[in-house]
Amino acid sequence: MAARILIIDHQLHRLEFLEAVLLKAGFAVAATTTGADALAACTAVAPVYDLLLLDMQMPSGESLATYQALRALPPTQAVPILLLTQAPAAYWEQLAFEESPPVVMTGQLIDHAVVVQRVQWMLSANRGPQRPSPDPSFVYVPGCC
Repeated sequence: MAARILIIDHQLHRLEFLEAVLLKAGFAVAATTTGADALAACTAVAPVYDLLLLDMQMPSGESLATYQALRALPPTQAVPILLLTQAPAAYWEQLAFEESPPVVMTGQLIDHAVVVQRVQWMLSANRGPQRPSPDPSFVYVPGCC
């Protein structure tokens, strides 16, 4: 069974890009543009996601509230979350997250291979005793803002 990924991003062009790239790579993908819809999707009976991709620049502080709510929900407490942002990684390093450090992909997402590689790493890092050593680096994709 293909890994199930939920993309939460208010920017339709980025959401559609990520969805297309991940579908082409063989993942099962669902997408939403709001935190409320993401929370509803994560509490539905059938979907259990293996990875969440969360836009950290949604309007009105919705991103951080969504992140905290996802961490509080039993179905998503242990699901890895890849934070998507065009802000410098250092900005997110200053925030208090349960993960230390959070996994952040910064810059414009233009490189298909980088997106797929990071998603595959996140999925493999969440698979018990054979998981690879943690990757503390942040991915920077040229073309930021």
